[in-house]
Amino acid sequence: IDVVIAALEEGDYSRLPELTATATIYKAYAAAMITLPAPIGIAKYHLDIANSLYGIAASFTYLKEIENDSTQALAGIAIYNKYSERLGQSTLGLQDYFMKYGILR
Repeated sequence: IDVVIAALEEGDYSRLPELTATATIYKAYAAAMITLPAPIGIAKYHLDIANSLYGIAASFTYLKEIENDSTQALAGIAIYNKYSERLGQSTLGLQDYFMKYGILR
C-alpha cells in the first residue's frame, strides 16, 4: 500500500506496476495455504486468512488504476480495507486459539 500512498503524495505513478507482482505473490500464498490441511479448530481462521490474502491481491488490481480511474481506485481502497481488517481479525483469532490451548504462550 506504500506504493499507492507514494503515488498520491508525490504524484509519481511509476511504481504502480509493482502492485501486479505483489498481487501475484499474495494469490500464490493464498493458493498454497488452501492446499494445506488445517485442524478443525482453526479451519475457519485458516480459510479466512487465505481468502483475505486473495482479497487483498484483488484490491491491488483496482489500486494500480489510481492514475487513470479514481472510481476503481476507491473500490480498491474499500476492498483492501475490508480484507486487511478480516486478515487482522483472523490472525488474532488464531493467536487466541493457540494461546488457549497452550500452543503459544
